Amino acid sequence: MKYYRAQQSIDYRDRKETTGLSEGAYIFKPDVKHLAPVQYSSLDADVAFEHGSQIDQWTIRYNNITTQQAAVIKVRFSERFEEFIEYEVELSEIPVKDGLGKDVTVNWKMFDDFDINKQFWTDSNGLEMQERKLNYNPRFPWPISDAQNVSSNYYPVDSAIAVKDVKKNRQVTIMNDRA
Repeated sequence: MKYYRAQQSIDYRDRKETTGLSEGAYIFKPDVKHLAPVQYSSLDADVAFEHGSQIDQWTIRYNNITTQQAAVIKVRFSERFEEFIEYEVELSEIPVKDGLGKDVTVNWKMFDDFDINKQFWTDSNGLEMQERKLNYNPRFPWPISDAQNVSSNYYPVDSAIAVKDVKKNRQVTIMNDRA
């Protein structure tokens, strides 16, 4: 769990207007002065496998005692589709006392030998899977700069994301539990 500081049109700490457009409801635009993500909370030693009558799942807890930030991620195999993994994220309150917007992200890391060739698929509002490529946008004929790298590779995932290992012919699909 990480979050990015959002680009602001007004810096609320000193009430000065900043340059550039601010982030909005449908725009993911991290603050160019702080491009690195901030760890939302730390992983607890409390990772449990829960065997239930209906469903088996791993429950992973994150806590930050200093900031009182907490998160719980529940991961399980899909009941509907055997080859899919479902996840559910529960967050504590996102701190906004500093007056700055934040975009919380769930970050998945695949096996070290998993080669996706910079290609993956995300859902399109539950209608169909759209092919995506890292650091590429067909609408932009120019190379993506470091300042644009984070937002250019951001795709909201309403229900699913899929990756395929091009060398070992493995595929993983992760579904949001709300799907």
